[in-house]
Amino acid sequence: MKKEEKRSQESSSTSGLNVWMIMTAVLGIAFIVILALYMTSGGSASSGAIVPAQTCGPQMVEFINKNLVQAGTTATFRSVEEKDGLYQVIFTYQGQDITIFASRDCSLLFLNYVDIKNVTPTPTITPTPTQTPVKLAVPMVDLYVMSFCPYGVQAENSIKPVVDLFGAKANFTVRYIASVNGNDINSVSSLHGLNEAKEDARQLCVMQYYPNKYWAYVMEINDQCYSIASNGTALETCWKKAATDFAMNVSQIESCAYGSEGITFLRGDEVKVNQYGVTGSPTLFINGQKYTGPRTTEAFKTAICNAFQTIPAECSANLTSNVTPATGSC
Repeated sequence: MKKEEKRSQESSSTSGLNVWMIMTAVLGIAFIVILALYMTSGGSASSGAIVPAQTCGPQMVEFINKNLVQAGTTATFRSVEEKDGLYQVIFTYQGQDITIFASRDCSLLFLNYVDIKNVTPTPTITPTPTQTPVKLAVPMVDLYVMSFCPYGVQAENSIKPVVDLFGAKANFTVRYIASVNGNDINSVSSLHGLNEAKEDARQLCVMQYYPNKYWAYVMEINDQCYSIASNGTALETCWKKAATDFAMNVSQIESCAYGSEGITFLRGDEVKVNQYGVTGSPTLFINGQKYTGPRTTEAFKTAICNAFQTIPAECSANLTSNVTPATGSC
């Protein structure tokens, strides 16, 4: 018995909803009619004698009760007022307050109206023009990273084959994102801590004193030392082994990185970071223009090829990489 009552209630509720949807559709059609009349009558929604608001409101609700609501249900008039040359009528139906509008001769009703005088035009969106690549005989490629940012490491690994491909035909520079707050390495702030600040400085010193071994050293750090970057003791052993394996003077690198020379290098990169508004690692600039494409080896190559005044033969090479491109940043 309870199941039958529940089905009966559900059927009644569904029927009421369907009838109200039909009523909404009818009122929507009426809206189209009244809008057309309003436009063609010089802005007047009344085509006959004006009916007082307090008479028209109840008449509208009476019409709805006779023609639109579900049998056995009733819409109850609540209020009416004049608005923009129309009557705004509010009534209650099945526990909900519903607003309709009527012409002042009480011959037409509709759900809503458009005040054409006060419609706010849709703003015109000016498309951002495609940036025309700046072309140089020798493109300048600047990659901004933090040495232990995972996304920066991936970007370095992805761009390394491009560096190898073009060699001296393009000017590749890695710059480091850190804040220098004093005159020694302990005053340098880097997102991943002091260990990262020290490695930033070490890589800058390797770039200065061993430029031909810089990329080999960076790749070794990424491969062997990155995963233990948070362990200062293990990292110390790791980077020194990498430097020794490439026949670098460890003491020279330490003296440079932790002294005034390293601070000078870091300050120089900090100036560039601020100048170009760099906020994340990695960020790539090609001939002074920010690169926003994919971080794949082939995409890097294509973007740099577009920056040559005369496209070199190397651009016909198809570079593949096992590096998984990432879209995040530090």
